[in-house]
Amino acid sequence: TITDFDGGLVTVAIPYELPDGQDPAGVVVWFMDDNGNITACETMYDLRTETVIFTTRHFSKYVIGYEEPMNFTDVPADAYYSDAVKWAVAEGITKGTSDTTFGPDVSCTRAQMVTFLWRQAGAPKATSNNPFTDVQAGSYYYDAVLWAVEQGITSGTSATTFTPDDTVTRAQTVTFLWRQAGAPVVNYAMSFADVDANAYYGEAVRWAVSEGITS
Repeated sequence: TITDFDGGLVTVAIPYELPDGQDPAGVVVWFMDDNGNITACETMYDLRTETVIFTTRHFSKYVIGYEEPMNFTDVPADAYYSDAVKWAVAEGITKGTSDTTFGPDVSCTRAQMVTFLWRQAGAPKATSNNPFTDVQAGSYYYDAVLWAVEQGITSGTSATTFTPDDTVTRAQTVTFLWRQAGAPVVNYAMSFADVDANAYYGEAVRWAVSEGITS
């Protein structure tokens, strides 16, 4: 039975012997719901007392585990995107540009963006024929592109080209996300002078801001 604290926060310390060779920074406590889904908690390991310490807003089922610490030198721990990078790498959605760098300021391409969404969806196999002359079988984004087009998330830049290496814009990014979410219509007042309500991305921007995805 889940016991909550009406929005309060509790700190829990549990004795835990760290296995040989494990980095204390990699110890993680996950909340596990009744369906077996896990969510990471804010966790630290105290070497002096040999305890795992984590914070929670409810008591229920928890699992102590380990994940290899992220060692990207260009992702500061206090960066707004630090947790997002950890999550994306742990979920297999993306990886670093090298063993020690993530490249957070590098621009994304159309191919990369649809590949991120495709992997997050479980990397389903595409079933349609490929109409694009610039999307070759065997490329890392082949199934991702065909899947994204099948799902109505995006289309080609023409009937026969996808232009995978073009940089994806903020407008295109939120539109991809919005379409993947089912293109919901929201009642949200938007005051951006550079977003025409009738633009293809107008409703997508309204939705993304209302959902807290961007500002």
